[in-house]
Amino acid sequence: MADYDELLSKAKLPSLVDRCLQDILILMYKVKNLLAPKHICDIFYKQFKNYDLRNSDFPIPRFNTVNYGKHGIRYLGPYLWGKVDKDLRNKTSLREFKKAVQAMNLTDVLDGRCSCYACST
Repeated sequence: MADYDELLSKAKLPSLVDRCLQDILILMYKVKNLLAPKHICDIFYKQFKNYDLRNSDFPIPRFNTVNYGKHGIRYLGPYLWGKVDKDLRNKTSLREFKKAVQAMNLTDVLDGRCSCYACST
């Protein structure tokens, strides 16, 4: 019987964790470029500065609890967005961005430091 990773490689599919992280990055791209609905864009804080200190478009919010803070999309989205390469974040079209994100192994981008629910399952 083949294990999960072997079956994924045969089918040339990402793991469920990678797929979830890809979807979060695609959502962040849409928010940055105002392609998402307004009520989704309002979830995230945007930085409008002429200088780029942390190499990110979204500040990472503070949180009081792990369950509703660190495991929430409001924290994980900007955190993951800040971890990917600047060239990827500045892609000109959504199609290009999706293609580049789907070719990545996003669990490697996190370096095992993320302890969110999606990454720990």
